[in-house]
Amino acid sequence: MFAGLLGYYTTASPTACSRIAVVRDEGARANTLFVSLLASCQLHGIEPQAYLRDLLCLLPSWPRSRVLELAPAYWEETLKQEGAQQRLAANVFRAVALGEHSEAE
Repeated sequence: MFAGLLGYYTTASPTACSRIAVVRDEGARANTLFVSLLASCQLHGIEPQAYLRDLLCLLPSWPRSRVLELAPAYWEETLKQEGAQQRLAANVFRAVALGEHSEAE
């Protein structure tokens, strides 16, 4: 009686279903983090697009032990640091985004 229905409902394995749930959960976490960053930028009077551009330029070379300095709450102070300014000035992707990079360079 249930043989036909059982085959239909078990076509997706529990493992496959759990992978879908994990991916959705990770996506929700990423979305929450992103929205929190944008809200924090607004709270601290920081232009979100400029913040994200510079954050993504600094993050790869930033020391892990100092990552909190990149939070919007500390962003203005971080930008005043000579090391941060040097990293941003040397970043080609930032120069292109700002329209400061030419083909001749």
